[in-house]
Amino acid sequence: MDSVNIKIFEKIKKNSKNKQEFWSARQLSKTLEYADFCNFKKVINDAQKSC
Repeated sequence: MDSVNIKIFEKIKKNSKNKQEFWSARQLSKTLEYADFCNFKKVINDAQKSC
């Protein structure tokens, strides 16, 4: 991953009260240029099933 992509993900990164890093699925879908969140949600669900 190049430094431009890393900066984009660092920009949208959140931190929990326990200082754990996480990303909002809705924000990630926009960042990854999904036109509709439903399409991104299907990808996430498929990935969860695979794991």
